[in-house]
Amino acid sequence: MGGVSTAPTKRTTEPDFDPWRCEPDLQPLRAAARSGDVATVHDALVRLGGDEQATVAHCLLAEIDELDGPWRAALAAQPADPVLGTLRAARLTVTAWRARGSGRASTVTREGWRMFSADLEAAERTLVEVCGRHPDHTPAWDARLTTARGLELGLAEARRRYARVEALDPHRTWAQRSLVQQLCPKWSGSWEDAFGFARERAAAAPDGHPSAALVAAVHVERWLEDKDGALTGDVLDEIEAAAARSVLHERSTPSTATSHAHSELAMLLSVGGRPAAAHAHFEALGDAPTDSGWCYTAGPGREYLRRRRTALKAGGAR
Repeated sequence: MGGVSTAPTKRTTEPDFDPWRCEPDLQPLRAAARSGDVATVHDALVRLGGDEQATVAHCLLAEIDELDGPWRAALAAQPADPVLGTLRAARLTVTAWRARGSGRASTVTREGWRMFSADLEAAERTLVEVCGRHPDHTPAWDARLTTARGLELGLAEARRRYARVEALDPHRTWAQRSLVQQLCPKWSGSWEDAFGFARERAAAAPDGHPSAALVAAVHVERWLEDKDGALTGDVLDEIEAAAARSVLHERSTPSTATSHAHSELAMLLSVGGRPAAAHAHFEALGDAPTDSGWCYTAGPGREYLRRRRTALKAGGAR
């Protein structure tokens, strides 16, 4: 079937949720970042330009603590550099969310809120400067969707920022997935807003594009709120149709966005009682899923393996 890896699915004791495995072309940058080689990292990001992979790279690199000091020094020497500025903002966003934690707002400590707000405000100031000097630097606008959500700047501002991204790249899955989070009720939106946007952008996406499966990201969030009633037959039909138009289409190509979609589709279909339909997604992912969807289950690694075993049997794997 088009868009699905034909490599045999490995059997391990625990899947690897390492996001770098979704981007093999970027993996050399991890070693460079860990050694503090800012020049190599910078040059690679410059070559990526405004491509969506550049935003993915910024997010991955921002998690590497060893790069912290070296990029600060580089930015001090080149304060107007858009790549270094965007990387600084990405790093501040990471440290902000580490301080906040991944739970609901009620679980965040007072000190956690203080650190979260301070780092996000600093990231936002940096991004405003970058976008002011370089209004077409798409990775900075991507990052501003995250700061808008964290700083609770509201739906109108989030949509305005997304419109700037869409004008530069109309099918940018990273930005769409970010806005979907903002449009969900947990960030002041509604299910009508979230599903409406996801279905609109999915319908506009080319065949084989991961954005054609955007509705799956909303169904994951809906399932989190109502585990007993969210995955009805009609919903599962919609999910299967989205899979056929996106990551299972012959024009689909591997990327981080593709891996996120496969992971969500595998989770939804297996939890929803359609393991045979989930089989192709597990085969495509093997031992390298993303944690999209699975992060909301109890024991993501164990749950992934358990659901995969059932799907492989249902799909006729030997």
